Amino acid sequence: MKLNDLQYKMLLNTIWEDWSKDRAKDELEIMVEYAEKTAFFSRMYFGVGTACTASFVQQALSPIVLDIILPINETRDVVYIFPAYYLIDDRKYRSLIILHLTYVTIVAYYVFVGCDTNYVCVVQHACGQIAVAR
Repeated sequence: MKLNDLQYKMLLNTIWEDWSKDRAKDELEIMVEYAEKTAFFSRMYFGVGTACTASFVQQALSPIVLDIILPINETRDVVYIFPAYYLIDDRKYRSLIILHLTYVTIVAYYVFVGCDTNYVCVVQHACGQIAVAR
């Protein structure tokens, strides 16, 4: 394991130990308040991120769906989620390219959400500890 991995594991173990301790009722209420803030921020971040990711994916997938539902005599323009240059014919393989870009966008979104919500959790826990210590 790398040094950062060990430090992060130690940080999460410390948070776990802090929650495992017997605390006074008022201290526990403060910590629960900050844990509820963590849950709220994480859910908001996840919800807003999901809406943004869905709008990007919808923008890319709508020409394919419209070609199936409401076909016209010509192919609709290719719309990519982000600029990507493949060394293949993007007209011939546009469905596979768009599906790949969609997959990459969704995976990147989940990585960002995971990292950022962990950061929020650590920061809110630290804020709770400071509030307990006054």
